[in-house]
Amino acid sequence: MRNIILEDFLDFETHFVEFVKRTSFFLDITDPRFCIFNDSGSEITYTFGSSQFSEITIDEYRNHIKNTRVIQKDNIAELRKSNGKLLANNPTYMINIFHPSLERNVILGSLIFDTSKPALNLDDHRNFNVHYFQQLVYHIQTVISNYERIYFLIDTFTELMVARDIFMPYHMTNVANICIKLTAHLNLAPKDQMILYFSALLHDTGKLFVSENIINKPGQLTDDEFELIKLHSRKGSELVSNTLHGMTLLHNIPQTIKHHHERYDGNGYPDGLIGKSIPYLSRVLGVADAVDAMSSKRAYKDLESQERIIAVLRDQSGQQFDPEIARAMVDILIHDTKLTTPDRYDSNLFIPKGSFSFKYQVGNVIKSLSGNLLLTNRQGKFIIHDADSTIYSVKAMQKATISYFEQNDLIEYRVTVKHYENGTYYLDNITYLPTDKTFSMVWASSAQIFNKETLELFEAQVIKLGGDSIVFQLNAIEGQKYIDNSQAVHQVKIDETVEAVSLQMVLTIKVVNYYKTDFGFAFICRYQDIQPGQKDRMLRLLFRKQSMQKRSKMNS
Repeated sequence: MRNIILEDFLDFETHFVEFVKRTSFFLDITDPRFCIFNDSGSEITYTFGSSQFSEITIDEYRNHIKNTRVIQKDNIAELRKSNGKLLANNPTYMINIFHPSLERNVILGSLIFDTSKPALNLDDHRNFNVHYFQQLVYHIQTVISNYERIYFLIDTFTELMVARDIFMPYHMTNVANICIKLTAHLNLAPKDQMILYFSALLHDTGKLFVSENIINKPGQLTDDEFELIKLHSRKGSELVSNTLHGMTLLHNIPQTIKHHHERYDGNGYPDGLIGKSIPYLSRVLGVADAVDAMSSKRAYKDLESQERIIAVLRDQSGQQFDPEIARAMVDILIHDTKLTTPDRYDSNLFIPKGSFSFKYQVGNVIKSLSGNLLLTNRQGKFIIHDADSTIYSVKAMQKATISYFEQNDLIEYRVTVKHYENGTYYLDNITYLPTDKTFSMVWASSAQIFNKETLELFEAQVIKLGGDSIVFQLNAIEGQKYIDNSQAVHQVKIDETVEAVSLQMVLTIKVVNYYKTDFGFAFICRYQDIQPGQKDRMLRLLFRKQSMQKRSKMNS
């Protein structure tokens, strides 16, 4: 498992290779493999060694322990030897370092290696310096734990921000996701990618110092109000700087936040920097922030079309935006690149305000929890932030999925739930889950949902429209009513027009999944009685909108 904080900031490899080299002088060590565990010993947080070993799971490691026997053990460490020649031609040894403050034998670090030496002894320091290895393990584990605190800090700020502006966590996540796309397009180094990603998730924390009446004002700000808003970049930088005190490897984050509202022509704030004097990561963050602001709907404004966003980026290139970064953003928008999926992004992806849903065998009902997602490649964690304090049995979960919003779209993944520990579900085999069997599009409009039994009528906000399904959102009260009566017959009235193609139809729908969100509930429903002719008309409408968007992009 790759740990970007460890690899890109600390030259661990040099220390480890030197350690092995010195030890190998006496032991003739070959094929050394090393892994670090979390505090409870339940997850592997970092591995070093062969590429095959880097993918080892905690279950595979435990199975390997079962195939070894203890040769020697004390309060610090244990030495094990494989039963036979399971992993290599030579006998395979394992040295495990224990947690210093727990009574049970919780392993924090493990070294596996082969040697031709006939016998080893932990007490013989001429052969192996266990205490040096112990300090190396403790140091690395402390570094990882300390720097991963940033996720909890982001979580804390997110909770504070949502109390003032319910849209803010989604804006922070959207900006961070746009930054991921930009950093990949601009070929930024992994270290800069991570600094920018965390900066994006924290860039508006300074708005905690601004009155929520100003933040949520539906009309245009007065000059005095705008001057107060302008304070947020400097205040955010100061707040984050104090919060990250001592985390020297992240020292560029406050600076990146401070200058994300500078303009390339020098007319920005807080310092009026111009051109290349603006920190590069701040210039990238400024473009991402502006794009999400234009593409998001708020009480005081409608969202801009993608064509309009492209036009603004080109018009403001060299004025508000760095020309190189503006061109990269336009290219991303035109080609509609998606790079934030866990199986395509090899660093940590932290998503405040995600959702976790599963079918629960006890009662055979769908359950949904809200919380934070931390995803790396095809593995991840769901950290519960929900009023529902029930601890659900992992064995009773079926069809588990996670979701989050990205640029007005609901993104879904199928997951395997490995285990639960201290308010966190550990996930594996994260796989992208298409919403529709045929074709679907983001569709920001409204629709009426009708309960044929209770005669209740719900006004829904449509998120996606597809040939087989519809995704919509209801507020918390109406959403709960819909869940309570989900077995009843519901119909959706669709009335849409794109250019010359019009569609008016009423379809019976059935809930296949739902997610708890800050706005209420998002429902994924399948059409139950759509006829071939109706489906053809639906797909014609979708393809017409897709063609219209492509033409607009080409003409932009």
